[in-house]
Amino acid sequence: MDIRFTIEAFPALFILLLVLLAVLVVILQSMIQTKSSPKRFLFGAVMCLYLTSVAYFAFFPIDVNIGIYASQNAWYKSINWIPVLTADVPTFLLNVIMMLPFGFLWPLVSGKTNSWKKAGTAALILSAIIELVQFSVTQTLGSTRNTDINDLIANTLGGIIGYAVLSRTLKASGFRSLLQDGQASSRSC
Repeated sequence: MDIRFTIEAFPALFILLLVLLAVLVVILQSMIQTKSSPKRFLFGAVMCLYLTSVAYFAFFPIDVNIGIYASQNAWYKSINWIPVLTADVPTFLLNVIMMLPFGFLWPLVSGKTNSWKKAGTAALILSAIIELVQFSVTQTLGSTRNTDINDLIANTLGGIIGYAVLSRTLKASGFRSLLQDGQASSRSC
């Protein structure tokens, strides 16, 4: 048996975006009942679009190869376990850049992240989820994506840098009103 085809991004990302927007509607209803600031809803909508674009770059297209064309490598060979020494510099920098918006948006959406450590932890968790999905897709569908420890490092660094940009921006008096309702703090730890 030989199965080969490509899963294109649009249908899957459209469904993902609808799910994220449904979650956002539930959050909006809760915010209306508690009379929370509409700013967090706006930041949440931007975060939904951002996460959809991250999924586009991290997962698609998915080349399904099952049968004689499937990879015959052992599962552990699809994981790069060696940090930094095996890093591809352009890919590393692109991963840092990809997660900058997350570090910037996470405190604005959650209202709870008030330190670079928490922003870094959130970025690490998101990055780990991305890498686990890539690994699962590679193992089950025969895709050619690799799981890489350097991606975890770069993505976490990008989230921390994004938080630092937010923190510095909010220290400027003109941007302080962005979070005037007290939903998030730019206090550093």
